[in-house]
Amino acid sequence: ALTLSKGQTYTLKAFVDPENTSDPITWASTDAESVSVTNAGLVTVKKYTDKPVTIYASSNGKKASCVITLTNPLSSVTLSETAKTLFDSHGFQLSAAAVGADESAPCSENVTFTFSSINPTIAAVSDTGYVTARTKGKTSIIVNAKSETNQITAVCEVTVNELVEITNLVL
Repeated sequence: ALTLSKGQTYTLKAFVDPENTSDPITWASTDAESVSVTNAGLVTVKKYTDKPVTIYASSNGKKASCVITLTNPLSSVTLSETAKTLFDSHGFQLSAAAVGADESAPCSENVTFTFSSINPTIAAVSDTGYVTARTKGKTSIIVNAKSETNQITAVCEVTVNELVEITNLVL
C-alpha cells in the first residue's frame, strides 16, 4: 500500500519466481485517469480522487496488486476578502477555504483556521473570523491554516475610516 498525492511518482517492482522467466509483466490501473502506470511499473498521480486506486501486475496467469491511497494536501488558502474598507463600529465576516495541491478537488486534510489582528485597537477579529472596525487606521487580519502536513498564512488588509454623521440637512 502507498499514499501519494498529485504530481508524485513511484516505481513499483514486480518480483517473479523463477527470476529468469521470460514471461512479460503487464501493468494496469483501476483508474488510469487519476493514476497511470507504465510498462516499467512507474506510477504517476495525475489527479486526486477520494477512492483508492489499485495497480495490478500480471504475468502468465499470476496477479499481484498494490493499493494506492491518494491525498490532496493543503497547498494554499483563499479568503472571502483580501482587502476591505469599513467605517468604525461596522464589521464583516471573513471566511477562509483550504485549497489542496490538486485545485480541482477539495483538500483531503483536516484544516484548522485561526484568525488574529495585527492591531486589534483598529480592527478586532473573533475566533470565527468576524472582523469589527474599532477606530480609524489600517491593520492586517492574519488567517493561519494548519493541517497535518502544512501551515499557511493568508492576509486581509483592513482600512477603517471614521464615520462622520450628518449634523444638519437643509433643503
